[in-house]
Amino acid sequence: MYYDTNHVGAARYLDKNAALNAINATNASFNCPAGPGGIGCAIAAGAAITDYANNGLDSAGNANNGGFPNSGYAFPGANPALGNNEMLDPIGKSTYNGLDISLKQQLRNPMPGVKGLNLQVSYSLSRLDSMARDQDFGGALADFDNYNHYFGPSALDRTNQFSFGGIFNLVHGFQLSLIAHADSSLPETLTLTPGFSATPDPGQIFRSDLTGDGTTGDVLPGTNVGSFGRSVTPSNINKYIDAYNSKYAGNPTPAGQALVSAGLITTTQLQQLGGVAPTLADAPAGQVGLGSLFTADLGLTYIAKIHESITLQPSVTFYNVTNSQNFDQFPNILSGVLQAAGTSVASGYANSTTYGERNTHVTLGSGVYGLGGPRVIEFGLKLTF
Repeated sequence: MYYDTNHVGAARYLDKNAALNAINATNASFNCPAGPGGIGCAIAAGAAITDYANNGLDSAGNANNGGFPNSGYAFPGANPALGNNEMLDPIGKSTYNGLDISLKQQLRNPMPGVKGLNLQVSYSLSRLDSMARDQDFGGALADFDNYNHYFGPSALDRTNQFSFGGIFNLVHGFQLSLIAHADSSLPETLTLTPGFSATPDPGQIFRSDLTGDGTTGDVLPGTNVGSFGRSVTPSNINKYIDAYNSKYAGNPTPAGQALVSAGLITTTQLQQLGGVAPTLADAPAGQVGLGSLFTADLGLTYIAKIHESITLQPSVTFYNVTNSQNFDQFPNILSGVLQAAGTSVASGYANSTTYGERNTHVTLGSGVYGLGGPRVIEFGLKLTF
Protein backbone atom coordinates (compact mmCIF):
# COMPACT_ATOMS: atom_id res chain seq x y z
CA MET A 1 0.00 0.00 0.00
CA TYR A 2 1.16 3.55 -0.54
CA TYR A 3 0.48 6.74 1.38
CA ASP A 4 1.96 10.20 1.76
CA THR A 5 4.36 10.05 4.69
CA ASN A 6 4.52 13.87 4.72
CA HIS A 7 0.72 14.13 5.05
CA VAL A 8 0.39 17.01 2.58
CA GLY A 9 -3.03 18.60 2.97
CA ALA A 10 -3.63 17.25 6.47
CA ALA A 11 -5.67 19.72 8.51
CA ARG A 12 -3.29 19.65 11.47
CA TYR A 13 -0.47 21.17 9.38
CA LEU A 14 -1.95 24.62 8.72
CA ASP A 15 0.58 27.32 7.80
CA LYS A 16 -1.25 30.41 9.01
CA ASN A 17 1.05 32.86 7.19
CA ALA A 18 0.63 31.04 3.87
CA ALA A 19 -3.13 30.96 4.39
CA LEU A 20 -3.22 34.69 5.07
CA ASN A 21 -1.15 35.37 1.95
CA ALA A 22 -3.63 33.36 -0.10
CA ILE A 23 -6.55 35.26 1.39
CA ASN A 24 -4.88 38.58 0.67
CA ALA A 25 -4.09 37.65 -2.94
CA THR A 26 -7.65 36.50 -3.58
CA ASN A 27 -9.21 39.53 -1.93
CA ALA A 28 -7.00 41.79 -4.03
CA SER A 29 -8.11 40.06 -7.23
CA PHE A 30 -11.68 41.11 -6.35
CA ASN A 31 -10.57 44.64 -5.38
CA CYS A 32 -11.25 43.95 -1.73
CA PRO A 33 -9.29 44.77 1.45
CA ALA A 34 -6.60 42.41 2.70
CA GLY A 35 -7.06 40.07 5.62
CA PRO A 36 -10.06 38.13 6.90
CA GLY A 37 -12.06 41.35 6.99
CA GLY A 38 -12.04 41.51 3.18
CA ILE A 39 -13.51 38.04 2.62
CA GLY A 40 -17.08 39.30 2.87
CA CYS A 41 -16.34 41.86 0.16
CA ALA A 42 -14.89 39.15 -2.09
CA ILE A 43 -17.93 36.93 -1.54
CA ALA A 44 -20.19 39.80 -2.54
CA ALA A 45 -18.09 40.18 -5.69
CA GLY A 46 -18.58 36.51 -6.61
CA ALA A 47 -15.61 34.74 -5.03
CA ALA A 48 -15.75 30.97 -4.49
CA ILE A 49 -13.58 28.59 -2.49
CA THR A 50 -11.80 27.60 -5.72
CA ASP A 51 -10.57 31.18 -6.13
CA TYR A 52 -8.94 31.09 -2.71
CA ALA A 53 -7.65 27.55 -3.30
CA ASN A 54 -5.99 28.51 -6.57
CA ASN A 55 -4.14 31.30 -4.76
CA GLY A 56 -2.78 28.89 -2.14
CA LEU A 57 -5.56 28.39 0.42
CA ASP A 58 -5.43 24.68 -0.15
CA SER A 59 -3.33 21.55 0.11
CA ALA A 60 0.11 21.59 -1.47
CA GLY A 61 -1.21 18.54 -3.30
CA ASN A 62 -3.54 20.85 -5.22
CA ALA A 63 -3.67 19.89 -8.90
CA ASN A 64 -2.15 23.29 -9.74
CA ASN A 65 0.89 22.54 -7.60
CA GLY A 66 1.28 18.79 -7.99
CA GLY A 67 2.58 18.27 -4.47
CA PHE A 68 5.84 20.14 -4.99
CA PRO A 69 7.64 21.49 -1.89
CA ASN A 70 8.03 25.10 -0.70
CA SER A 71 4.94 26.07 -2.66
CA GLY A 72 3.38 28.54 -0.24
CA TYR A 73 0.17 26.54 0.14
CA ALA A 74 -1.75 26.74 3.41
CA PHE A 75 -1.60 23.00 4.14
CA PRO A 76 1.94 21.98 3.10
CA GLY A 77 2.28 18.86 5.24
CA ALA A 78 4.59 18.08 8.14
CA ASN A 79 7.65 19.35 6.26
CA PRO A 80 6.93 22.14 3.74
CA ALA A 81 10.36 21.58 2.15
CA LEU A 82 9.49 17.98 1.24
CA GLY A 83 6.15 18.08 -0.56
CA ASN A 84 4.27 14.90 -1.41
CA ASN A 85 6.21 11.80 -0.40
CA GLU A 86 4.16 8.79 -1.37
CA MET A 87 5.91 5.62 -0.27
CA LEU A 88 5.07 1.95 -0.69
CA ASP A 89 5.01 0.10 2.62
CA PRO A 90 4.31 -3.60 3.31
CA ILE A 91 1.31 -2.74 5.48
CA GLY A 92 -1.44 -4.06 3.22
CA LYS A 93 -3.75 -6.86 4.17
CA SER A 94 -6.20 -9.03 2.29
CA THR A 95 -8.06 -12.15 3.35
CA TYR A 96 -10.01 -14.78 1.47
CA ASN A 97 -12.47 -17.01 3.29
CA GLY A 98 -14.46 -19.47 1.29
CA LEU A 99 -16.39 -22.69 1.11
CA ASP A 100 -15.57 -24.38 -2.21
CA ILE A 101 -17.49 -27.42 -3.45
CA SER A 102 -16.86 -29.34 -6.67
CA LEU A 103 -18.67 -32.44 -7.90
CA LYS A 104 -17.54 -34.48 -10.90
CA GLN A 105 -19.17 -37.37 -12.74
CA GLN A 106 -18.00 -39.45 -15.70
CA LEU A 107 -20.36 -41.95 -17.33
CA ARG A 108 -20.15 -44.39 -20.23
CA ASN A 109 -23.16 -44.97 -22.49
CA PRO A 110 -25.60 -43.20 -20.11
CA MET A 111 -28.38 -43.01 -22.69
CA PRO A 112 -29.08 -43.86 -26.31
CA GLY A 113 -27.07 -41.69 -28.69
CA VAL A 114 -24.56 -40.67 -26.00
CA LYS A 115 -21.37 -42.73 -25.81
CA GLY A 116 -20.02 -40.93 -22.78
CA LEU A 117 -20.24 -37.76 -20.75
CA ASN A 118 -18.09 -35.83 -18.32
CA LEU A 119 -19.86 -33.43 -15.97
CA GLN A 120 -18.60 -30.99 -13.33
CA VAL A 121 -20.42 -28.54 -11.10
CA SER A 122 -18.68 -26.10 -8.73
CA TYR A 123 -19.87 -23.61 -6.12
CA SER A 124 -18.00 -21.05 -4.02
CA LEU A 125 -19.40 -19.12 -1.06
CA SER A 126 -16.68 -16.62 -0.24
CA ARG A 127 -15.53 -13.19 0.89
CA LEU A 128 -12.39 -11.43 -0.36
CA ASP A 129 -11.61 -8.47 1.90
CA SER A 130 -8.87 -5.92 1.36
CA MET A 131 -7.72 -2.40 2.23
CA ALA A 132 -7.97 -1.39 -1.43
CA ARG A 133 -9.86 -2.30 -4.59
CA ASP A 134 -6.89 -4.18 -6.05
CA GLN A 135 -5.19 -6.49 -3.56
CA ASP A 136 -2.73 -7.82 -6.16
CA PHE A 137 -0.78 -4.61 -6.80
CA GLY A 138 -1.84 -2.53 -3.81
CA GLY A 139 -3.04 1.03 -4.04
CA ALA A 140 -3.55 4.14 -1.97
CA LEU A 141 -4.89 3.93 1.54
CA ALA A 142 -8.27 5.60 1.88
CA ASP A 143 -7.11 7.23 5.11
CA PHE A 144 -3.43 8.29 5.26
CA ASP A 145 -3.66 8.87 9.02
CA ASN A 146 -5.16 5.51 9.96
CA TYR A 147 -3.91 2.49 8.04
CA ASN A 148 -6.58 0.15 9.35
CA HIS A 149 -9.54 2.52 9.12
CA TYR A 150 -11.02 0.77 6.10
CA PHE A 151 -11.07 -2.95 5.38
CA GLY A 152 -13.83 -4.51 3.33
CA PRO A 153 -14.81 -6.38 0.16
CA SER A 154 -12.27 -6.13 -2.64
CA ALA A 155 -13.28 -5.08 -6.14
CA LEU A 156 -13.03 -8.75 -7.19
CA ASP A 157 -15.14 -10.14 -4.35
CA ARG A 158 -18.17 -12.23 -5.33
CA THR A 159 -20.22 -13.84 -2.58
CA ASN A 160 -21.66 -16.63 -4.72
CA GLN A 161 -20.07 -18.24 -7.77
CA PHE A 162 -21.69 -21.18 -9.54
CA SER A 163 -20.18 -22.96 -12.54
CA PHE A 164 -21.32 -25.94 -14.59
CA GLY A 165 -19.51 -27.73 -17.38
CA GLY A 166 -20.12 -30.80 -19.45
CA ILE A 167 -18.78 -32.67 -22.47
CA PHE A 168 -21.13 -35.09 -24.27
CA ASN A 169 -19.51 -37.58 -26.67
CA LEU A 170 -22.28 -38.36 -29.13
CA VAL A 171 -22.58 -41.07 -31.78
CA HIS A 172 -21.19 -40.61 -35.30
CA GLY A 173 -18.21 -38.52 -34.08
CA PHE A 174 -20.07 -35.51 -32.69
CA GLN A 175 -19.11 -33.84 -29.41
CA LEU A 176 -21.31 -31.35 -27.53
CA SER A 177 -19.82 -29.08 -24.86
CA LEU A 178 -21.43 -26.67 -22.41
CA ILE A 179 -20.06 -24.32 -19.76
CA ALA A 180 -22.15 -21.90 -17.70
CA HIS A 181 -21.39 -19.35 -14.98
CA ALA A 182 -23.77 -17.64 -12.56
CA ASP A 183 -22.04 -15.19 -10.20
CA SER A 184 -23.41 -12.66 -7.73
CA SER A 185 -22.52 -9.00 -8.16
CA LEU A 186 -19.26 -7.22 -7.45
CA PRO A 187 -19.11 -4.62 -4.63
CA GLU A 188 -18.52 -0.87 -4.89
CA THR A 189 -17.16 1.79 -2.54
CA LEU A 190 -19.36 4.82 -1.85
CA THR A 191 -17.38 8.07 -1.80
CA LEU A 192 -17.85 11.80 -1.98
CA THR A 193 -16.83 13.46 -5.23
CA PRO A 194 -14.25 13.14 -6.81
CA GLY A 195 -13.47 9.68 -5.39
CA PHE A 196 -10.67 9.34 -2.87
CA SER A 197 -7.46 10.71 -4.28
CA ALA A 198 -4.09 11.92 -3.07
CA THR A 199 -4.14 14.73 -5.68
CA PRO A 200 -7.13 16.92 -4.76
CA ASP A 201 -8.91 19.26 -7.13
CA PRO A 202 -8.79 22.93 -6.01
CA GLY A 203 -10.53 23.34 -2.68
CA GLN A 204 -11.54 19.70 -2.29
CA ILE A 205 -10.02 19.44 1.19
CA PHE A 206 -12.79 21.83 2.27
CA ARG A 207 -15.52 19.75 0.63
CA SER A 208 -14.67 16.08 0.74
CA ASP A 209 -11.78 15.44 3.17
CA LEU A 210 -13.88 14.40 6.14
CA THR A 211 -11.04 12.67 8.00
CA GLY A 212 -8.61 15.61 7.71
CA ASP A 213 -5.78 13.41 6.43
CA GLY A 214 -5.26 15.32 3.16
CA THR A 215 -6.96 12.84 0.83
CA THR A 216 -10.25 13.84 -0.75
CA GLY A 217 -13.40 12.13 -1.92
CA ASP A 218 -13.55 10.24 1.37
CA VAL A 219 -15.53 7.07 1.92
CA LEU A 220 -19.13 7.84 2.89
CA PRO A 221 -19.26 7.93 6.71
CA GLY A 222 -20.94 4.89 8.17
CA THR A 223 -19.81 2.68 5.30
CA ASN A 224 -16.65 0.81 4.37
CA VAL A 225 -14.71 0.02 1.22
CA GLY A 226 -16.85 -2.32 -0.85
CA SER A 227 -19.98 -1.71 1.22
CA PHE A 228 -22.34 -1.05 -1.70
CA GLY A 229 -23.82 -4.36 -2.74
CA ARG A 230 -23.09 -5.85 0.67
CA SER A 231 -24.29 -4.06 3.84
CA VAL A 232 -25.49 -1.08 1.74
CA THR A 233 -28.08 -1.89 -0.90
CA PRO A 234 -30.24 0.15 -3.30
CA SER A 235 -33.13 -0.25 -0.87
CA ASN A 236 -31.31 1.17 2.18
CA ILE A 237 -28.70 3.51 0.67
CA ASN A 238 -30.81 6.58 1.48
CA LYS A 239 -30.55 5.73 5.18
CA TYR A 240 -26.77 6.24 4.96
CA ILE A 241 -27.08 9.32 2.74
CA ASP A 242 -29.61 10.93 5.09
CA ALA A 243 -27.39 10.18 8.10
CA TYR A 244 -24.48 11.88 6.32
CA ASN A 245 -26.59 14.88 5.31
CA SER A 246 -27.84 15.43 8.86
CA LYS A 247 -24.34 15.32 10.40
CA TYR A 248 -21.84 16.53 7.79
CA ALA A 249 -23.56 18.41 4.96
CA GLY A 250 -23.09 22.17 5.13
CA ASN A 251 -20.46 21.92 7.86
CA PRO A 252 -16.71 22.59 7.62
CA THR A 253 -14.34 19.68 7.11
CA PRO A 254 -11.31 19.45 9.42
CA ALA A 255 -9.35 21.71 7.03
CA GLY A 256 -12.10 24.31 7.07
CA GLN A 257 -12.39 24.06 10.83
CA ALA A 258 -8.64 24.66 11.12
CA LEU A 259 -9.11 27.99 9.30
CA VAL A 260 -12.07 28.89 11.52
CA SER A 261 -10.12 28.04 14.69
CA ALA A 262 -7.21 30.18 13.48
CA GLY A 263 -9.53 33.18 13.06
CA LEU A 264 -8.92 33.37 9.29
CA ILE A 265 -12.50 32.80 8.18
CA THR A 266 -15.94 32.08 9.61
CA THR A 267 -18.16 29.05 9.15
CA THR A 268 -20.79 31.22 7.47
CA GLN A 269 -18.21 32.52 4.99
CA LEU A 270 -17.08 28.98 4.18
CA GLN A 271 -20.69 28.06 3.50
CA GLN A 272 -21.14 31.09 1.24
CA LEU A 273 -17.93 30.20 -0.64
CA GLY A 274 -18.98 26.58 -1.13
CA GLY A 275 -16.15 25.38 1.09
CA VAL A 276 -18.14 22.90 3.18
CA ALA A 277 -19.21 19.27 2.86
CA PRO A 278 -21.89 18.99 0.16
CA THR A 279 -25.47 17.83 0.56
CA LEU A 280 -25.86 14.51 -1.23
CA ALA A 281 -28.80 13.63 -3.43
CA ASP A 282 -31.06 10.81 -2.29
CA ALA A 283 -31.17 7.79 -4.57
CA PRO A 284 -34.30 7.72 -6.76
CA ALA A 285 -37.04 5.14 -6.54
CA GLY A 286 -35.86 2.18 -8.57
CA GLN A 287 -32.15 2.80 -7.93
CA VAL A 288 -30.13 -0.14 -9.25
CA GLY A 289 -27.19 -1.92 -7.74
CA LEU A 290 -24.36 -3.67 -9.52
CA GLY A 291 -25.51 -6.46 -11.80
CA SER A 292 -24.81 -10.14 -11.40
CA LEU A 293 -23.32 -12.32 -14.14
CA PHE A 294 -24.90 -15.15 -16.11
CA THR A 295 -23.47 -16.62 -19.26
CA ALA A 296 -23.58 -20.03 -20.97
CA ASP A 297 -21.44 -21.20 -23.89
CA LEU A 298 -22.51 -24.09 -26.12
CA GLY A 299 -20.30 -25.80 -28.70
CA LEU A 300 -20.69 -28.59 -31.23
CA THR A 301 -17.69 -30.31 -32.81
CA TYR A 302 -17.49 -33.06 -35.42
CA ILE A 303 -14.42 -35.26 -35.09
CA ALA A 304 -13.51 -36.87 -38.41
CA LYS A 305 -10.60 -39.32 -38.55
CA ILE A 306 -9.25 -39.03 -42.09
CA HIS A 307 -6.22 -41.20 -41.38
CA GLU A 308 -4.73 -42.91 -38.37
CA SER A 309 -2.68 -39.76 -37.62
CA ILE A 310 -4.90 -37.11 -39.24
CA THR A 311 -8.03 -35.67 -37.59
CA LEU A 312 -10.24 -32.91 -38.92
CA GLN A 313 -12.53 -31.08 -36.47
CA PRO A 314 -15.03 -28.50 -37.80
CA SER A 315 -16.91 -26.76 -34.98
CA VAL A 316 -19.42 -24.07 -34.11
CA THR A 317 -19.58 -22.39 -30.71
CA PHE A 318 -22.22 -20.05 -29.31
CA TYR A 319 -20.83 -17.77 -26.57
CA ASN A 320 -23.59 -16.49 -24.26
CA VAL A 321 -25.99 -18.71 -26.17
CA THR A 322 -28.98 -17.30 -24.25
CA ASN A 323 -27.86 -13.74 -25.12
CA SER A 324 -28.30 -12.74 -21.47
CA GLN A 325 -27.77 -9.03 -20.85
CA ASN A 326 -25.13 -8.45 -18.19
CA PHE A 327 -24.07 -5.27 -16.39
CA ASP A 328 -21.27 -4.04 -14.16
CA GLN A 329 -18.36 -6.31 -14.86
CA PHE A 330 -15.05 -4.81 -13.77
CA PRO A 331 -13.82 -2.25 -14.68
CA ASN A 332 -16.99 -0.84 -16.32
CA ILE A 333 -19.22 -0.72 -13.26
CA LEU A 334 -21.73 1.61 -11.66
CA SER A 335 -19.77 4.44 -10.04
CA GLY A 336 -19.76 4.75 -6.26
CA VAL A 337 -19.01 8.50 -6.38
CA LEU A 338 -22.16 9.98 -4.87
CA GLN A 339 -23.80 12.90 -6.63
CA ALA A 340 -24.44 16.15 -4.78
CA ALA A 341 -28.03 17.37 -4.54
CA GLY A 342 -29.08 19.93 -7.13
CA THR A 343 -30.23 20.27 -10.69
CA SER A 344 -27.13 18.73 -12.27
CA VAL A 345 -27.40 15.19 -10.90
CA ALA A 346 -26.04 12.85 -13.58
CA SER A 347 -26.99 9.20 -14.07
CA GLY A 348 -24.46 6.38 -13.84
CA TYR A 349 -23.88 6.64 -10.10
CA ALA A 350 -24.98 4.72 -7.01
CA ASN A 351 -27.48 7.43 -6.03
CA SER A 352 -28.76 8.53 -9.43
CA THR A 353 -29.42 5.56 -11.70
CA THR A 354 -32.59 3.63 -12.49
CA TYR A 355 -32.74 0.54 -14.67
CA GLY A 356 -33.44 2.45 -17.86
CA GLU A 357 -30.46 4.77 -17.24
CA ARG A 358 -27.82 2.08 -16.90
CA ASN A 359 -24.76 2.60 -19.08
CA THR A 360 -22.62 -0.27 -17.82
CA HIS A 361 -23.65 -2.97 -20.29
CA VAL A 362 -21.04 -5.64 -20.89
CA THR A 363 -19.88 -5.31 -24.49
CA LEU A 364 -17.78 -7.54 -26.69
CA GLY A 365 -14.55 -6.44 -25.03
CA SER A 366 -11.20 -6.62 -26.77
CA GLY A 367 -9.73 -9.41 -28.83
CA VAL A 368 -11.40 -12.72 -28.10
CA TYR A 369 -12.31 -11.83 -24.50
CA GLY A 370 -15.87 -10.83 -23.80
CA LEU A 371 -17.21 -12.79 -20.83
CA GLY A 372 -20.85 -11.85 -20.32
CA GLY A 373 -21.04 -9.86 -23.55
CA PRO A 374 -23.64 -10.23 -26.29
CA ARG A 375 -24.02 -13.57 -28.09
CA VAL A 376 -21.14 -14.40 -30.40
CA ILE A 377 -20.98 -17.27 -32.91
CA GLU A 378 -17.56 -18.73 -33.68
CA PHE A 379 -16.81 -21.16 -36.50
CA GLY A 380 -13.65 -23.21 -36.25
CA LEU A 381 -11.68 -25.77 -38.19
CA LYS A 382 -8.88 -27.73 -36.56
CA LEU A 383 -6.51 -30.07 -38.38
CA THR A 384 -4.39 -32.44 -36.29
CA PHE A 385 -1.63 -34.40 -37.97
